[in-house]
Amino acid sequence: MRPPAGTPKARPSLVAKLSRRENAHLNTYADALRDALRSFIAQEHLPGGTAAAVLDGRLISVAAGYADVEAQECMRPESIMPCGSVGKTFLAAMLLKLTRHDSLQLDRTLDTWLGGESWFDRLPNGRTATLRMVLNHSGGIPDHRTTAHYGDAVRGLLQDLKQTPDASLPPTRLVSFILDAPPTFAAGSGFCYSETGYVIAGLILEKLSGVSALKLIRHELLAPLGLRRIRPALTRATPDLASGYIANDRLGFPAKTAEGGVLRFSPVTEFTGGGFYGASGDLARWVEALLEQRALPFPYREELLSTVPTGEARDVAYGLGIRVMHTPAGIAYGHMGEFPGYMTLAAYYLDQKIALAAQVNGWPHEKSLLERLQDALMKALRPAFSRRNILQ
Repeated sequence: MRPPAGTPKARPSLVAKLSRRENAHLNTYADALRDALRSFIAQEHLPGGTAAAVLDGRLISVAAGYADVEAQECMRPESIMPCGSVGKTFLAAMLLKLTRHDSLQLDRTLDTWLGGESWFDRLPNGRTATLRMVLNHSGGIPDHRTTAHYGDAVRGLLQDLKQTPDASLPPTRLVSFILDAPPTFAAGSGFCYSETGYVIAGLILEKLSGVSALKLIRHELLAPLGLRRIRPALTRATPDLASGYIANDRLGFPAKTAEGGVLRFSPVTEFTGGGFYGASGDLARWVEALLEQRALPFPYREELLSTVPTGEARDVAYGLGIRVMHTPAGIAYGHMGEFPGYMTLAAYYLDQKIALAAQVNGWPHEKSLLERLQDALMKALRPAFSRRNILQ
């Protein structure tokens, strides 16, 4: 039905205008992010990858390359990959949440919870390192991944993949590889990244809760935030899993990690050193929620970012499961992770209010690759730096 003659045409509402403007900006940033990701994947000869950014609360997610090269299956923004040590941010946040209960205080020594274990007195610095020191890697606890015994155990698992693809090393076995070893340094006197420390922290969480640490994190932290595409890595299969590809491996991992959405080896060994599958979009939302103090029901950022110096040029400090990174785009807070066949980053730029996450399904085992990817993607988002209120 036409309006009466002489009736002025209805003008688009201010909300509609802003909506179009918002969408135009988001589309521009999404195109720039996708182009940067595509260029990086080609330059580094990677199979594929995903990237996501949260700008003033709005998520953009992109993908490039292949989730499965042989099947010519394209990577999608929703593709899932193991996210490695980014899982340390979940564990640290879960333990921080429990500090509201008398059963857990970060500055108690590890024997408070594990002192009755038969192996505990053989743990380096077990009676002097605190839980806080474990979470910021200043406890002087050696890393089991550097031991010959761990390498031999992993090779043993990989040799029998056809018969026992679900075989894994339990957490106490991982800890056993460093028992009776000398401490890396006196507790609290230095910094040295220790996967074993996070395994021990996971054992403490399970001791307190009586349930699976990974399932508890999923229920208590991730589900309330609606992060359904971050899942505990408790099985070899998960929906939308991209295949990973490994180059130059010396332990015997298969060159292609997955077939038909099923890993060819168990992810369970990782335990709370990582322990999760994820998608870039939900990882970006997680790191934004964590640093903006929405992950827990009380103010906690000051505690989260109580750091120790690392002595490194880029990752200058480490808090509770959080790396403090000096980058060309400014200071970022988050983590990087590796899992055979995959690499992941999640970072939040507090001053710019930008969250960034990315994953690739190639594993050259080179941390600097993730640093270069982080910088390339943030360079693509540079126009957003001066438009902090573009969506308001």
